[in-house]
Amino acid sequence: MNKARSKGFTLLELLIVVIIIGALASVALPQFGKMVKKARASEAIANIGAILTAEQVLYQEGDFTTTLANVPVDVNSGTNFTYTITTPGAAGATRNCVVAAVGVAGGNYAGISATGTLNNNGTRTTPSMVVA
Repeated sequence: MNKARSKGFTLLELLIVVIIIGALASVALPQFGKMVKKARASEAIANIGAILTAEQVLYQEGDFTTTLANVPVDVNSGTNFTYTITTPGAAGATRNCVVAAVGVAGGNYAGISATGTLNNNGTRTTPSMVVA
């Protein structure tokens, strides 16, 4: 009798493929998590830019504000990020407006923070982020 050779993959070949996929996944998943956090941080960076633009207009009309409610920008503070505005220095003197965003603790945005500054000459820094 002539034995016909069966077609398909052997168990060893399938095991090797599973091991390779597992090794690739163990390298890719941590990087994917970092990229997701960076994408989430882009929300804070965009909102900080909008707040700084509004602060620049407010400063031209009078002075910086430290109250988020006085800034005509809807940033949904407290949903994903908590935004704070500080203006160190005396009014009329050389001073900066610093806007900071911190991810809400216990959620998907925890460990993400971003800041941006604007001085009274209209010079602003590009908002920077820290992803922990």
